Parts: sequence; structure tokens; C-alpha cells
Amino acid sequence: MHTRTLQLLSTIGLGKHELQALSAPPLFPLSGPLETGLGLIGPTGTGKTWRLIQALGADLDVHVLTQPVPAEAKMPFRYARWINWPDASEKLKGMVAKGFHADIVDLVDAWESCCMLFLDDLGQERITGENDYSLGILRSLLDQRYRTGRAVYWTSNLPPKDLVRVYGSRIVSRMREAWPWTAVKGHDMRVSGVVA
Repeated sequence: MHTRTLQLLSTIGLGKHELQALSAPPLFPLSGPLETGLGLIGPTGTGKTWRLIQALGADLDVHVLTQPVPAEAKMPFRYARWINWPDASEKLKGMVAKGFHADIVDLVDAWESCCMLFLDDLGQERITGENDYSLGILRSLLDQRYRTGRAVYWTSNLPPKDLVRVYGSRIVSRMREAWPWTAVKGHDMRVSGVVA
């Protein structure tokens, strides 16, 4: 993978640890319409996050390598955003508590308008109740992307019935229709030392 690809991936939300996925072989094939989005659900440590990072990295690497000067390649306009949802959820709550409303509007607009949105670890955030601020943002974000036909790629450790409990049947039904999920099976590869 080109070094410029790694640099660009870090600008859309991927951290140093997550970028390590790009040097590992794919743990399983992805099925379904990649261009429209998909979900991966299954136990902790089965490689769901790494597999989506690998797909995103491969896609961006093609763009970089086809540029006249790959080392100077620019990110395609509104290309993608990578969000670890539990972290983002806490940051949103902190921002609203500090009155950073304009920053939240800009951030959510970037999430709504990008071509590909990656939401990692759905269902692991701290939810304080039905009126939880970040839960409202997520529901609105997913609804907006559903209505505009934009791709969402997501992971969760929760089975479908628990996703319904957390997010409600309307949102989960739309997720299933627009960005259908595949169940990933296996053991925790972090515990067994296969992945870090």
C-alpha cells in the first residue's frame, strides 16, 4: 500500500493501531454490494473492523496509484469518514455541554454528506436514556443517509435483537434494507494473539 494512502486514511479518522490492519491478510471475504454499504456483526475480536479498514484502504489505494504523482495525491471530494462510534458519542456529548453547537453542525454535515461513512462498534456507546444526545444524532444521521441513498459500512458486536433494543426497530429495519449485515463467526483473535 502506498505511503500516501496511509497518510490520507489518517486524515479521515483512522488511528495508528487501526492502520495496522492494512498489513494483514484479509481474514474473510466481504459479500454484498460494497458500493452501497454493508454491516458486519459478530463477537468481539473476529476481525470485523480490520476487514472494513482493508476494504477502505484498497479502494483509496487504487485512487492514489492512478494519480499522475501518487505521493501528492489528494483525497477525493467528500470521499469517506471513519468513526469509532463509542468515542464519537462521548465527544458529541462533551461538545454540546461546552456549547460547541456550530462545530457539531459542521461535523454532522461532513458525516451526512461524505460518499462512504464507516461506523465502527455500534451499540457499545454509553446511552443515558431514550433522549440521549448522541443516540438522537446517530438516528438522524442514519435516517438521512438512508433517505439520500448514501453508503454506510458498520460493525457491531450486538446480535440483531439487541440492535433493535438499542436503536429501535425503525432504524434497524432501514439498516437491514440499505446496508445489510453479514454475521461473522469465530473466536477472539486478540486473545489468541492472531491480531493486536
